[in-house]
Amino acid sequence: MATATPDPIERLDVPVGQLAADVAALAARRRLAACRAAECRHLLDPLDGAFAVLPAEHPENVTYDHDWQPGGTS
Repeated sequence: MATATPDPIERLDVPVGQLAADVAALAARRRLAACRAAECRHLLDPLDGAFAVLPAEHPENVTYDHDWQPGGTS
């Protein structure tokens, strides 16, 4: 039975600059994956259409006649 010879530690050495770049690239890929997942959740949201009709289409359709006042009822 053949035994595996361990790799010398020198093969594991990586310049610090390369390590930092690899870590930054990995973090960027994780952020992108998280953003894609959030976008997928948004696209599949069954209530998105209901919320899309809530805002007024034009600013002239918004009235400010009965602005709420602290302590008031309207």
